Amino acid sequence: MLRAIVAAQVYREETLWQLHPLWQGRPLPQQTGQSDRYRKLLWNFGSYSFLSYQDTTQLSYVRKDLFLQCSYLYGYVCQDALQGGLSLDRLHNFCRIAEAGGITKAAGGDPGKQSLYSRQIKELETFFGVELKVRRGKGIVLTDAGQQLARLTRAHLIGLTDFQRTARNMPQSISIGSGNSVIEWILMPRMAKLNKALPKVRFECISDRTRMIVSQLLDLTLDIGIIRDDAVQRPLKSTPLTDVTYSLFAPKKLSPGLNSENIRKRIAQIPLATSMGGTFRDTLEAGAGKLGWPLDIVMSCSSFTQAARLVLSGDYGGVLPGIARVDFDPSRIVEIPIPFLKNYSRKLCVAWNPRLVEVRPFIKKATESLMAES
Repeated sequence: MLRAIVAAQVYREETLWQLHPLWQGRPLPQQTGQSDRYRKLLWNFGSYSFLSYQDTTQLSYVRKDLFLQCSYLYGYVCQDALQGGLSLDRLHNFCRIAEAGGITKAAGGDPGKQSLYSRQIKELETFFGVELKVRRGKGIVLTDAGQQLARLTRAHLIGLTDFQRTARNMPQSISIGSGNSVIEWILMPRMAKLNKALPKVRFECISDRTRMIVSQLLDLTLDIGIIRDDAVQRPLKSTPLTDVTYSLFAPKKLSPGLNSENIRKRIAQIPLATSMGGTFRDTLEAGAGKLGWPLDIVMSCSSFTQAARLVLSGDYGGVLPGIARVDFDPSRIVEIPIPFLKNYSRKLCVAWNPRLVEVRPFIKKATESLMAES
């Protein structure tokens, strides 16, 4: 029975992968043409040579890093070293299809690529012996098995790419996703410490809705998310970050002497800006109406950060998350918690996928740095 190891040739830009099973310190299969073929499988991965040629029929493995990544993904012993149907090229394209949401989108309208992708999915289905896609309407969707394969493959392709970047002395990258206001008022103040903790890492901040961030964490297309703790799904891991409450922020010149004792009477005199629509706005207006708080909301903004800009102008008050206080000078702008929004407070956490941490251990260090006080 053969012992298979994996060698990968990585092409820059498109990063196409081709998988070749090899013998580990054993003679190669004595089949026509195979020895000549394997003698050519000698590549350098950045500055590290991980395969070395010993004679016309034997290869030895020098770098174990790549083998550990690949053997975890392809952890089986195969009878036929040239068994068809499975290749990193097929798996890479399968991930593209999963991320794009269909063959047509992944192919970008190219009929040739559509035909290639369709054939490669069928070959993967044959190899694994399981259905990876089902037709829905005019398109296809992945089955549960297909989604599992995409996640498994993506994690290890990421690990191999990180290995390549390390070998070439290139910086790694970490993507962090959250809502716009959280990025502005929680993540940005922490970035200096994050960069200091991981000086060789480059960061990407992605603004999106909680539902999409959770989906990307599950699919391993996002490294870290800052989300509500009640949005975390298995198998994601999380650790508490902070509580988000809501307050009135008002320039002192608009309402001198405003405080928590007289806010109910004085708030009607302040032109307000806040976020439009959504459950927050519904809760704000319902609570104010029930308790008889007259709100003069003159500016409805698509984000809390826009409303904060209006508060900074000095001409508006704003009903904003308490985390916005990092933008305001307390000598000019007063913050007063709104009591009927107390139950609307939200707990934020830092979330990540443990499967991704297995292949990108520096993500754990990034989460720990985010937890440190800015």
